[in-house]
Amino acid sequence: MQNGNHPPSKRWILVVNCALLFMMAMLFRASTVIISPELISDLDLSIENLGFLGSAFFYAFAVAQLPMGLLLDRFGSRRVMICMNLVGTLGSLLFAWSQGLNSGLLARVLLGMGMSVNMMGSLKLYTVWFKPHQFATITGLTISIASLGGLLATSPFRLLVDAIGWRGGFITLAVINFILITCFYFWVHDHPSAGGHIDEKTSVGSNLSPWRSLRYLFGNLNFWIIALTMGLRDGVFTAIQALWAGPYLIFHLGLPVLLAGNVLLFLNVGAIAGAPIGGLLADRVFRSPRRTGLLSLCFLGFSILVLSLWPGPIYLGLLAAVLFTLGFFAPFASLLFAHIKTTIPADMTGISFTGVNFFSAVGGAVFLHALGHLLDQGGTGEAVSGGDYKGAFLICFVAILVALFLYLFSREPKPDSI
Repeated sequence: MQNGNHPPSKRWILVVNCALLFMMAMLFRASTVIISPELISDLDLSIENLGFLGSAFFYAFAVAQLPMGLLLDRFGSRRVMICMNLVGTLGSLLFAWSQGLNSGLLARVLLGMGMSVNMMGSLKLYTVWFKPHQFATITGLTISIASLGGLLATSPFRLLVDAIGWRGGFITLAVINFILITCFYFWVHDHPSAGGHIDEKTSVGSNLSPWRSLRYLFGNLNFWIIALTMGLRDGVFTAIQALWAGPYLIFHLGLPVLLAGNVLLFLNVGAIAGAPIGGLLADRVFRSPRRTGLLSLCFLGFSILVLSLWPGPIYLGLLAAVLFTLGFFAPFASLLFAHIKTTIPADMTGISFTGVNFFSAVGGAVFLHALGHLLDQGGTGEAVSGGDYKGAFLICFVAILVALFLYLFSREPKPDSI
């Protein structure tokens, strides 16, 4: 991927830095999955409050998206990502010290705001540092590395919690995030200092006014189709991965906590494998983010339907395969960013990426909270074992079908014009 005289190693340093920060965002968002019993007990939560606590991250994440997009287009990724990650580090420390629902909510809000820029800031950097036909592949590779965060939030995080407690675990995560953002400060820049690829249509700072950018974006029908599709598909997967897969396995299927964590590993291993393959399929095989995305929605819907009909704590190998399939096709959602990139002006990539990601975050928050309300039996965590998991997962299945129907009406340039 060498362009001009610019050393490719600098681009890979950039990718690794961005991917690790995005990995922390993935870890933080899924960090309540495997510690849900402790949170219910230590913070005195009902199961609906547990869902609300999990969704607070995503509500804050969503609210921050459009302002972050405008800031990214105006000031570039480096400064915005550094400042917001410091906010996220503070949120992790506050969560470690929280004593109840209110303090926990404040901490999760700060975490959501702080982590809100990591993926979008990275994508903004990639539009400057890489060629257009490499974008989906590099994005998929980044998501693959970042998906380690979801994997680390299962059995590895459980082992850490067993060793030092969940509060000590979040202090450890805060320290790691601070170290990563320090490395980012020294090693990452908004554009190549010499050589490298810079799209002549791409500017690090946009000259468009915020009002003109928003008016253009919200007047684009294709944006709304892509954004709503993202909200449904990523909202469903986020709710399953970030919280409800854990209670589903532990409370509904009756698996021991550590065994549930091991089964959940397959969901996240699938995401790690699927992300780069999705990018390669879109860039090299189908040469179309849209067609690749449509294929992935079909597999997502099938996997969720199977989970809704699962009979009990049996056939665990097959159950792991279903979760792997779900995880494998879920990160194909990143192709929606490659799709929107082909349909908007190059100096609006920040606001367009965050606009789509706003719906992703809202979808995660809504599905987390709504499924918690459906599953709540009006009491403590033990009551959720009788929750209507079949109904909850059927709702998720219908949402994926709606997303598939919507996305059929999207448009993209012909492959040779991208």
